[in-house]
Amino acid sequence: MESIINRNEAYKSIIGELPERRQYIFQMLEQVPNSSAWDIADITEMPFNQVAARITELKDLFLIIEVGSKINPKSKKSNTLYRVVTNLDERIDLINEAFVEYRENKEKLERDYHAGVSTLTKAMIKKEIDKIKYQINSLSKILDYGKAVVAE
Repeated sequence: MESIINRNEAYKSIIGELPERRQYIFQMLEQVPNSSAWDIADITEMPFNQVAARITELKDLFLIIEVGSKINPKSKKSNTLYRVVTNLDERIDLINEAFVEYRENKEKLERDYHAGVSTLTKAMIKKEIDKIKYQINSLSKILDYGKAVVAE
């Protein structure tokens, strides 16, 4: 039980190391879960593009997740809703899911690469494979950073 408490405290310390604006948006989503970027922009009076960029960054760090959508009463468009990832285990599960997805996509592209396609197509596939390798490497760094914080 104490190890779970320690992991969750370590997870919270990750949040404390975020850049100020990212941390602010994270805290707003903690206080007002299931909010859209427009909701947070209205509450904080920050420009929408700044809020949306911070939300994307938090999502890419597996600190928030999409939980649904709702119709924006002003624009009449569907807006994605987000909530904070509640603990390190949930975050690790999300990172592992992304690893699997990236690896599967990379393997599909590698099969296509060796299937006798044109030189141009091979170049495009190679570029996509390199992009996925970069994403996998980024996930490894995120996961390693979380493990390092937990170990402290």
